[in-house]
Amino acid sequence: MRGHWQEIVWIWPLPPLGKIAFLFEWPDAELTPTRWEMDGQTFHDAAAKAQVIFPRKEAPADELRRRHEQTFLRGRAGVCVRIARGRGVGGVLVACASLLIFAAVSAGSTAAAAGIGIERYSLTATEEGGSEDTQAGSHPYELTADVGLSQPSSSLEDLDLELPAGVVLNGWAVPRCESYGGGCGDGTAVGVAMVTAEGKVYPAAVYNLAPEPGKLAQLGFVVGGTHFMAAVALRPGDEGMTLSMDHIGATMAIAGIRLTLWGVPGEAGHNALRGGCATGEATDCSGGGWGSFVTLPTACGEALDTHTTALADTWQDPDEWASEPASFPAMTGCDRLAFEPTIGVMPEVSGVGESSAYEIQLGVPQNEGPRGLATSELQSAQVTLPAGVSLSLAYINGMEGCSEAQIAFEYSDPRSCPNASVLGRAEINTPLQSRPLVGDVYLAAENANPLYAPLAVYLDVDEVTAGVTVKLVGQIVANPATGQLTIVFDDVPQLPIGSIALKLHGLLDNPQACGQATSTGQMVSWSGDAPAVVQSSTPFTDTGCQNPPAAAVSKATGATRSTQPAISHIKGRLSGDRLLLRFTTSASGSLTITGPGIHTYTQRKMRPGVHNVKITLSRRGVIDVRRRYHRFELEFRLKAVGGAAGAETAVVDV
Repeated sequence: MRGHWQEIVWIWPLPPLGKIAFLFEWPDAELTPTRWEMDGQTFHDAAAKAQVIFPRKEAPADELRRRHEQTFLRGRAGVCVRIARGRGVGGVLVACASLLIFAAVSAGSTAAAAGIGIERYSLTATEEGGSEDTQAGSHPYELTADVGLSQPSSSLEDLDLELPAGVVLNGWAVPRCESYGGGCGDGTAVGVAMVTAEGKVYPAAVYNLAPEPGKLAQLGFVVGGTHFMAAVALRPGDEGMTLSMDHIGATMAIAGIRLTLWGVPGEAGHNALRGGCATGEATDCSGGGWGSFVTLPTACGEALDTHTTALADTWQDPDEWASEPASFPAMTGCDRLAFEPTIGVMPEVSGVGESSAYEIQLGVPQNEGPRGLATSELQSAQVTLPAGVSLSLAYINGMEGCSEAQIAFEYSDPRSCPNASVLGRAEINTPLQSRPLVGDVYLAAENANPLYAPLAVYLDVDEVTAGVTVKLVGQIVANPATGQLTIVFDDVPQLPIGSIALKLHGLLDNPQACGQATSTGQMVSWSGDAPAVVQSSTPFTDTGCQNPPAAAVSKATGATRSTQPAISHIKGRLSGDRLLLRFTTSASGSLTITGPGIHTYTQRKMRPGVHNVKITLSRRGVIDVRRRYHRFELEFRLKAVGGAAGAETAVVDV
């Protein structure tokens, strides 16, 4: 077997100075024992360039001496074990192979410990004073997760806490520790951790860090030289939050971890355990972040899945997870939550019967302050479009549906829907991010979707850098008696969503009659109240029923002719390596369409009216599309019969 294998490992404590020998063996890869030597000074030189992530107080010498002599490091296809040096003996790193067999080359080394188990796990929310907090949408004084291992272990690698859906940790609501090199200020502390190890309890301040790409939030604390980094991310399925402490390189046998997070870190009652005061390094730790860091679910009773689980694995057995479930109390008091949604429906053009892009907005104003209760979260929405708005069959024909496998609806995998299935763009605003989250709307495969619906759509927001993946399935249904269209989205995740905006490209045609057009909606919250019935805040008016545009009269003949042939209402979308365009012309004549990224299109006998044309992309256009650049700058030139000419430049976003 040939190939390249690379793995990053953390080494702590630092190895001794002098020559250090490494022995690698990987029988499954036909790698025979290989010895490699290097100077231990290399590690010390690299460590001198490291930056401090969290301020910490150096452990006393007697504690350092008690630390375990062995730390386990995992490789990609096996397990690596680092053997700490004895007096006068250089440390040796042994890379191990399959079957989790360990080799030890240092005097006094021992075999790896057995797998890990979780003896207890609980998750509780309390008010100031210690009583249980079950108020829906509240910001508890403390949210505490308590995990106890079945036996103390220094080989704990990962610890995940799957929070109930609806429990929200918002790292943007409070100050973040941005400057790693300078340490973290007390104002960025959001809780305290208590780590039980070797018969003692070690306290540590928990800080709100600037998250790594792909994470919603990130917390961190240091105990005895071990850095605990806890990332917050959405899990696929119920979009609940999971707090993951990964790659724990503990230098002491951990028996338990108690992690307490503060609903409003700025509360004065937390000063005694804030920042440096948690470890006794400081005595005045006032001035925490005044924002709502923890919010309890806004669903009550049976509507709330109270499932929560702790999971753990070891460096030796990374694929063997121990788990322990726990119950979380059902929320109460949902009737106290505000829920005042809004909707907006607006076409890009308002001409009677014309095909138009439509923007549909769902709004749920949020109470983001630390005082009071959070707004109830949106569970489902139905938006009934104005009477007369219909599907543009000319636009739908030729589109390709996105399959369930391509959308990867139940997973956080990136979608692979074809370009020909794109219906438009989606934008979500949430307090969990500082900027809007942008995604796509796809046409789902007919009847082959989770709703088994003939006309279903997927909303996919996959912001990798923000750590947010939200995938919703909805459907468009027609009233069997009137034909009026309704767009339905159910099972919106229990997350604080301020607004959802859908911009559909050319899917809909305007009503055939003039007049004011009003949309209505039914919005259901997770709090279980009766649906909120709302009307569009900005009804639009269909136009174009007045007299036709003024025409010029030829003095010589008395005949009428248009002063300038017009090209208008230009829309487009991709279908494979073709650009599908829809537009309106006001006169007969010869039409030419040119622009970067397409082959020139010519139609010598173009009649007035609405047209649908297919234009082949050039090599440049194909490359641009593959690079996700979906904007074409096109020039339309129409030479009408009789000699008059008109031109229109349009930027077509697809």
